[in-house]
Amino acid sequence: MAALVGSVGDPSRPDDLRAAGWSVAVHNDYRLNGRFHTFWLFTKDGRAVKGEGQSDREALDIVRAGVDKIRQGSA
Repeated sequence: MAALVGSVGDPSRPDDLRAAGWSVAVHNDYRLNGRFHTFWLFTKDGRAVKGEGQSDREALDIVRAGVDKIRQGSA
């Protein structure tokens, strides 16, 4: 699991990402082959990070990992 970007909170909510200045550009819940999936896309300062998974927490953890890479300068 990626670390929360901001203060400790519920990892299935994007509050930490929003507090760090990331804006939700797209959030979509859908079913693929009968299974729940969710997609999140965040933007900040001309950068975009997306995450997709079978739960909000899974998808947001992918986003957090992408944000960590940007902050470390490796993305």
